[in-house]
Amino acid sequence: HTLVHIYEVIKCLGLEEEGTKSYCAPEVDTAVLFFAAIFHDAIYNPKSSTNEADSAVLFEELCSLCPDPDAARTEHRRRVITVILATAKHKYDGEDAAVKDFLDADIAVLAKDREAYSLYAACIRLEYGHVPRNTYLTERVKVLRNFLKRERLYFKDDGREERARDNLT
Repeated sequence: HTLVHIYEVIKCLGLEEEGTKSYCAPEVDTAVLFFAAIFHDAIYNPKSSTNEADSAVLFEELCSLCPDPDAARTEHRRRVITVILATAKHKYDGEDAAVKDFLDADIAVLAKDREAYSLYAACIRLEYGHVPRNTYLTERVKVLRNFLKRERLYFKDDGREERARDNLT
């Protein structure tokens, strides 16, 4: 949950360079995804359970500094907040393709090759270095099992599912 993660999300969504082929559905407004990528972990404290809500509040507060009566921009803000809040549980039952694409990108690391996934897992442990080892392992297993219980990890069927499940076991 560093700038590397933000960059990886932006890269996965195909937003890092103008003209890059986007991973996103054609109807997705990439501005919503870009702002969600920048702000979804803007506040990240491993000791907190409100990071996503706090990040959404920060985004809203910054937007309020630049009031804009344009209804379209108000809708963009609402959608960015929806994306940010959806990352809390990584569940979404709605129809907004932007949210689905973002959630897939946010956990794309789970489907990386074994070495990259192992590095990610080691970094997560470092983030939670304040947690005693046995407690961390118990809680991490719960998180991973909750992911594995899901019928699908990703909204898009693009070949990542099996590799991600292998990494999580």
